[in-house]
Amino acid sequence: MVVQIFNSGVVSGPETLVLPAAHLFRESHVCVFLVEKRWGDKGLVPLQYARSLGLSVEAVEVSSRLDFTALRRLRALLRRLAPRVVHAHDVKATTYAWLASRGESWNCISTHHGVGGRPDRKTKAYEYFYSQFILPRMRRAITVSHDDESTLRRRGLDPAKIVFVPNGITRPLWSAASRVAEKARLRTEWAKSLPNFDPQAVVIGIVARLSEEKRHSYLLRVLSDLERTRRGNHWCLIAVGSGALEARLKRETAELGLEKKVHWLGYCANASSLMPGFDLLAFTSSAEGLPIAALEAGWAGTPIFSSNVGALPELIEPDGGIVFPREQDSSHTAIALAGLIGNPPLLTQMGQRLQQRVITDFSAEAWVGRMEAIYRSV
Repeated sequence: MVVQIFNSGVVSGPETLVLPAAHLFRESHVCVFLVEKRWGDKGLVPLQYARSLGLSVEAVEVSSRLDFTALRRLRALLRRLAPRVVHAHDVKATTYAWLASRGESWNCISTHHGVGGRPDRKTKAYEYFYSQFILPRMRRAITVSHDDESTLRRRGLDPAKIVFVPNGITRPLWSAASRVAEKARLRTEWAKSLPNFDPQAVVIGIVARLSEEKRHSYLLRVLSDLERTRRGNHWCLIAVGSGALEARLKRETAELGLEKKVHWLGYCANASSLMPGFDLLAFTSSAEGLPIAALEAGWAGTPIFSSNVGALPELIEPDGGIVFPREQDSSHTAIALAGLIGNPPLLTQMGQRLQQRVITDFSAEAWVGRMEAIYRSV
């Protein structure tokens, strides 16, 4: 048996990666959620999502940063389940898994879902503690990008423990014809709900939490430069996600005169369903692993415009979109973006090539195969 351990108040990358694929594994799986009391009912959403998929689910309530009662409950639960492998995801879940497993016989491994991309000093400090003091105690440390693999090596983690496993998901496959029909349907809906939305515009999407490392502000400057050069009059941006920067980003949008072209949708539980409506999905982050949203774009045939971070270049290049230097001035990025949105046939070709790459190399079946090899090795 394999026990997967999560700690999240929303259905985010680790959950959307693992939970839909759990039934593909040969070994039985149990999903354990550390549910923080401070989240209230919202903290139950990932657990409810797992149950909706028919998975075996357990929950351990956590009342503080280091809850010794929760640790005892987790240890008792793991002893009852008697797993062969405990696979914990990211910082807190792995810390609890290690503390609850000391002296036990099962094999602990952890997936580090991104060395970068931590939104503040506190979470960066937690990540550093995790990589320096917890990951070395794991049988395997899984990374989702070669950048993260290199970082962990530089920090002194035993190379024999580090395994690069790119994320992989399977989603509905949109053919060219079905994509056109769904694109029209989505845009009819958006025209009804979003002021000033033009269904004929080139629609750029961004799906990310509203936090510093996602660099929405940089994207807004790129779009402002695009407007000033008058290269891109027939475009709009749909931003999906919520976070602490929402008010500031909306203010910046107004200050740049982009209110009629930038639409803030907020959090969407099923953002993958929006992908066929986008002509292009943007990632302007300063740090990423391999975002699930990028793979969902691939399944929908939506090309990607991204900074060169994490595993995104490995996914996109050579012809599934455009990769630009993350340090590049916004005016130069605007020129590259203008060349894309001004060439719809090229966007279509890039989307089709990205879709084929995702089907071949980044499916859930491919990810499960790689993970099963790791489970057998410990």
